[in-house]
Amino acid sequence: MPIQHSKRLRGPQETLPLTSLSCKVTTSTKSSSQRQDGRGENEIRPMYLKAGTIHQANGSSYVETCDTKLICAVYGPRDNPKRHQFSSKGNIFCEVTFAPFSWHERVSNQDSLSKEYSSAIVQAFESAVCLESYPKAQIDIYINILEYSGNCLSYAFIAASIALADAGIEMLDLVTSCESAFSNETSIQRVCVDPSGEEVSLCKGRVVIAYMPSLNKISYLSMQGEETIDDSMQNVITCIEGCLRIYKYMKECIMNWT
Repeated sequence: MPIQHSKRLRGPQETLPLTSLSCKVTTSTKSSSQRQDGRGENEIRPMYLKAGTIHQANGSSYVETCDTKLICAVYGPRDNPKRHQFSSKGNIFCEVTFAPFSWHERVSNQDSLSKEYSSAIVQAFESAVCLESYPKAQIDIYINILEYSGNCLSYAFIAASIALADAGIEMLDLVTSCESAFSNETSIQRVCVDPSGEEVSLCKGRVVIAYMPSLNKISYLSMQGEETIDDSMQNVITCIEGCLRIYKYMKECIMNWT
């Protein structure tokens, strides 16, 4: 009889054909320069979203885009093993791991990146999940990144949100996410939505947000690089617009599964 490991993410029990969900936006400016992969600056890569991929978990999801793949499993709510006293609010635990084959080259900061991603996901969902409905309980989120390209955090937010919804966890709203990268090759700042791995490695800075559209609330915000206050605000607005487009496909994914 095979031994079952409670913390190991079990793969899907069936294979599915890849059906891309393309999120495109048309811009009024015809002079918008194309990126190396042929996209416009405000165009999001084709995306595949699937809920309920791991039957042994309470909730699960699979997210894939061109060079990024990850799977998420949610367990709980269940008794919090670390709290012996009564707590009126539940607790969220998250563990992000990288598959041994996920990196295209060997890197030394994998452990620190795992901790950074785990902390960011807990921070984003503590304000989205109705923790008051789960006193003295814990909700466990496990994310395994199968392919890493440099832009994975926003997709980790998306995967966790779909998996939590699949598990029936009460939330104020779905948490969607988008990332933008900016560079100053000319006197005018260039902003690219949903940057590829190559664009991330060449950019001067990045903005990642987790956003709840129904509440118009940002639950997580991270900025790297130097830019003016006006440019920072514009980048956040650009990310919010990207979140709204992705949000539509997240809802379709959940409705089609349920």
